[in-house]
Amino acid sequence: GIGSTAAVFCVSELFTNLIGFVYISKDLTEVKISYLDYWGKRKDVITNLSDIGPLGLNSKLYFLVKRLSSNESFKLSMKFGEIINTEAFVKIFKYDPGCTE
Repeated sequence: GIGSTAAVFCVSELFTNLIGFVYISKDLTEVKISYLDYWGKRKDVITNLSDIGPLGLNSKLYFLVKRLSSNESFKLSMKFGEIINTEAFVKIFKYDPGCTE
């Protein structure tokens, strides 16, 4: 009924634009962001490194990642993710996960 429809909507909204993977080109100029759309399908956005704004704190669950050239924003979970290349992460998001300040 209505309750299950509302539950599905809330869960879908929580995971919409949730980043799964972030890739950076070898020359460190382009970034590929792979995320989930509202229907749970993987979408990819390729953009210039300079188009990614610094991380914004949105909630305890995730950080907000904004593109500077559009109104597009994504959610990045630090709790459930793994950073493989900290140097590239800092370069992309202007945020050092090891810094406590």
